[in-house]
Amino acid sequence: MQGNVKVGPSTASGIVDVVFDKAGALVSAHADLAAHLVGTQAGGKKIDLQGTVKLDGNKTETTVSFTGSGVLGDLVINEANGSLTLAANKATFVGLIDVADGPNSVRFNGSIVWDGITAYTPFLMLEGAGEFSGTLQDGQQISVSGSVSTTVVGGQLSAVVTGTFKVGTLKATGSATVETNGATTTLNVDASLVDAGFAAQLQGVVVITDGRAETVSLDAQVNGAVNLGDVTLTGANLHIGSSYGSPIDLTFAGGLKIGNRADLSGSLAASFGPNGSLISLNGQLSGSLSLDSWGLVNFDGTIIASPEQVTLSGSGAVSLINFPLGITFKGSFTSSLTNPSWSLNGSGKLRIASIQIASARLNLSQAVGMKATRAGFYFSILGIPVYFEADFYMNPGGGCSKVNLTGGSFLARPILALVLPGVIGCPVNI
Repeated sequence: MQGNVKVGPSTASGIVDVVFDKAGALVSAHADLAAHLVGTQAGGKKIDLQGTVKLDGNKTETTVSFTGSGVLGDLVINEANGSLTLAANKATFVGLIDVADGPNSVRFNGSIVWDGITAYTPFLMLEGAGEFSGTLQDGQQISVSGSVSTTVVGGQLSAVVTGTFKVGTLKATGSATVETNGATTTLNVDASLVDAGFAAQLQGVVVITDGRAETVSLDAQVNGAVNLGDVTLTGANLHIGSSYGSPIDLTFAGGLKIGNRADLSGSLAASFGPNGSLISLNGQLSGSLSLDSWGLVNFDGTIIASPEQVTLSGSGAVSLINFPLGITFKGSFTSSLTNPSWSLNGSGKLRIASIQIASARLNLSQAVGMKATRAGFYFSILGIPVYFEADFYMNPGGGCSKVNLTGGSFLARPILALVLPGVIGCPVNI
């Protein structure tokens, strides 16, 4: 028998060998036919394949093995090879589909359904190994390699890659959905950092165009603490960013502690070594310092931290009994493997008993404590105001531990050394 098999707008034509039973009912049908399968997807793009079929059927269903080529939306099908099932007004293909990819082709396992005048792909998937990578201006790479599961929806490739990520020297494991549009590949990342010295889940986007990493925007909530020498980051968020191929910016935001001496917060630029571990932090912070029993509140400044040493530089204020208006300090605090040292310089109004100094130059250090240097004041001797200068060594709880006279009348100093201790409550040295 010669003729056409028609399913909606799709047709198969040729010679069909058929067998009927004694009652005239169809028993079987076999044929090699030329086939044209065509339909329109929901987005308006066509699925149009032409090829040959081998037909094997009976009165209820006809199964056809199909080999052909054509287009699937925007994709060019070099070859489709599989089974074709024909039912009332419907054709279903299941098999291997080779999609053109430049001079090469990518083989998918897929299904195509022509249902009347419409057509769609229930699935079109590729399983295999793959790598997506882009390079920054400084030569660092952003990449992911592993197993790839690829699906085509609406004529567009959509893939999921599961494996190992590299972001500069950082490493992670996880997955990313992959969106391909011409020369641009977008990775939507969900991966866990490894070998960084802390746990964090990276999420965000990487955009690669023509081999260049144009955009990197990844964020992670750090699980637990991040330790770097004497520094501990708590409640930290990590941001990894790059625009237009620029070098990667790695930034922590959150709380920072240096033992029990510093409680700060702010934003920190981070550097990671070749093995992906954290090696340095620097940035702007604010908070409080506890320098032995002195305390320094409202500190604001910068930090430079490494595994060996951390240094804070900035300004802050101390409120003590002898300084009713408070003291403003500027200087640095250094902690080197739990051995802290500090040297802060400032000024403030000093008051000890009846002695008041409008503006005393002050130094606060680990070795000496707080020292008011060459503080000038007047003291009445025999009813006559006499000018003196002295170094005052202060106690955290108020008052002084000692006073060294450094200026004033040579004749009056011995008298002051005898009288002043009874006024201020600490020894006075000439």
